[in-house]
Amino acid sequence: MRDLVDSPLFVEWIRGKPEAVRFFSQFRRGRRDLFASVITRAEILVEVREEEKWKTLRLLRRVKWIPVTEEIADQAAAYMAQYSKTHGLTLADALIAATAKVVGARLVTLDKDFFPMTDVSVYVPY
Repeated sequence: MRDLVDSPLFVEWIRGKPEAVRFFSQFRRGRRDLFASVITRAEILVEVREEEKWKTLRLLRRVKWIPVTEEIADQAAAYMAQYSKTHGLTLADALIAATAKVVGARLVTLDKDFFPMTDVSVYVPY
């Protein structure tokens, strides 16, 4: 099963958090492919500081970006209808979860509570 990595892990790696550095080490030298939603890319670019841009862009080149398709958009809309009022689900998180479901990936995040869906495998690595 492939892993779809959420933005908080990327940001912690960029900022040098040891747990994040260890997590991302498995993706070095092509041992495993690193997948993420294009929504995650936007979240990362919004979050990083100016002095982190070069390191960020270097990391982003190694990611296999999954675009939002009609199927992903439709699934995200279904998640929004089900969870936005009861769990405060945002459209960005609905799109990321829908991406994981549609491509059959495990969603790797630090924010398990943001993803209440029962049909998406969610993993918190540390």
